[in-house]
Amino acid sequence: MPFDDFMKLDIRVGKVEEATLIPGSRNLIKLIVDFGFEKRQSVAGLLKYYDPEELVGKKFVFILNLQRRT
Repeated sequence: MPFDDFMKLDIRVGKVEEATLIPGSRNLIKLIVDFGFEKRQSVAGLLKYYDPEELVGKKFVFILNLQRRT
């Protein structure tokens, strides 16, 4: 990735407030993340590595301006 493109990324630390299983998924966890100025929903393919309750209260780095997957 060119440095100019990297500089366009909105990279922030957020604290996971909620983490729940997504029905019918084998690997996805739905996250509610607090960034201080707002809360956002995200989906992470972490079920192979973590139970959802292990993620609550932890801080992670997120990229906020990626296009949504459809």
